Amino acid sequence: MRSNPQATSLAVFLFLSPAPAAEFGDRRRVLAALDETVAALGPAGTQTALREWAWAYGDHPEAAAERMTACLAAVAQIPGLPTVPAQRTEAHR
Repeated sequence: MRSNPQATSLAVFLFLSPAPAAEFGDRRRVLAALDETVAALGPAGTQTALREWAWAYGDHPEAAAERMTACLAAVAQIPGLPTVPAQRTEAHR
């Protein structure tokens, strides 16, 4: 499966959500999980998400690969992908 960077970033956020992969077939649940995760990770969310995602791959590579595959598939089903918020800096506040 080929993915664009935006979809991959969203899949990383979905990966970190507590939502089970069984719920990824429900578009509303996927969007809610993304919103919840972005809010929970705060202003440095993208950096935090990538750090936690990398840790999960290092700690449990087989489980992480399976979950990431499900996350990429779930995000690919979202028409008009939402955007990942840019990291906030002092200049943007």
